[in-house]
Amino acid sequence: MGSGICPFIYCGIKIEVGNPNGAKIFDQKNEKWTSLELDFLATESKSLLGTEIPLMNRFALIEYKTKLGRPVDLLDLAAIK
Repeated sequence: MGSGICPFIYCGIKIEVGNPNGAKIFDQKNEKWTSLELDFLATESKSLLGTEIPLMNRFALIEYKTKLGRPVDLLDLAAIK
């Protein structure tokens, strides 16, 4: 099981791309696998290299990273806050 997310780094910026259909994440706090629920209508549009792309809402990203609770997610949360 996994989130179906593929991270990569472009010009020093970490970017995660994935397909959430049927994806599950491990919720560290509740110690169980849970369905990844994303609200695609709540994305934020940003310009990257001249192309408008939808990004996960900041608060949804914080909730997602908090559930995962991996060391890399804790680093990401510190950077976001």
